[in-house]
Amino acid sequence: MDQRKFKVVWLCHFTNDHIQNIIRPRKRIQEFAPWITLGIEEVKKRNELELHIISPHRWIGKNIEFIDKNIYYHFFNPGIPYYGRHWPRFFRFDIYTNFKSNKRNVNKYINKIKPDLIHLHGLENAYYSSTVLQFIGKYPIIGTIQGFTNLSLPKGKFGKDRKTKNLIENTILMSLKNFGIRTEAMKEEIIKSNPKAIFYWHETFMNIPKEIKEPEIKKKYDIIFFAKVTKDKGVEDLIKITSILKETFPIIKIAIIGNVSKIYFKEIEKLLINFKCH
Repeated sequence: MDQRKFKVVWLCHFTNDHIQNIIRPRKRIQEFAPWITLGIEEVKKRNELELHIISPHRWIGKNIEFIDKNIYYHFFNPGIPYYGRHWPRFFRFDIYTNFKSNKRNVNKYINKIKPDLIHLHGLENAYYSSTVLQFIGKYPIIGTIQGFTNLSLPKGKFGKDRKTKNLIENTILMSLKNFGIRTEAMKEEIIKSNPKAIFYWHETFMNIPKEIKEPEIKKKYDIIFFAKVTKDKGVEDLIKITSILKETFPIIKIAIIGNVSKIYFKEIEKLLINFKCH
């Protein structure tokens, strides 16, 4: 008799070319969250696991399910019915209903799967992370931190969209017991909301080159930061580290590339001046 496999649900969002070739969305979108794709490939090597991916996906008019080896995919439409695009800014039906449709979709899948563990990837993505709250106390749950909505933009007056995201993130932080982290800063931020939290350390899945050769071209910068320019992405730490490096390498040059709000840009300018990195 075959031994029963351990059922794990990954509640996340991601896409790649392979997935889109199968589900055929109305419009193709760029790949994102590659660590989920890489993680799936690792799980494929584990015969004792049965992994279920529950994920929203843009531009699909209806829910789509399929199986690939020991991976079960469950994609649902988080936007306009039968059309699959995001709700427009002037009519955020999903937010007005507190993501009721998404919660209903995920609840249907979970009740059918009956997992041994629910693994939420990304507390900051309210449109799917909010769906996990209905399962607290019913299933073992762990939430892996990818970032913090509360740290992603400077404090100030926010619209309903931002307020909803902040509220959901705070509720999840206070409600879950188990968290996956990879830095002390993440641990410290969670403890502010949940002093009794239990932590599990694990790295993000990534491809690491076997060998990195120094480019045979003249370089303008020694380090390039390429990401959304926010505190939780580590830009402030980069500036502080640059200040330390300048003591040994006075002509070190660093480029910061990414989208940034006008308010936070002014804060970064002040930080650069304070740490003599301008």
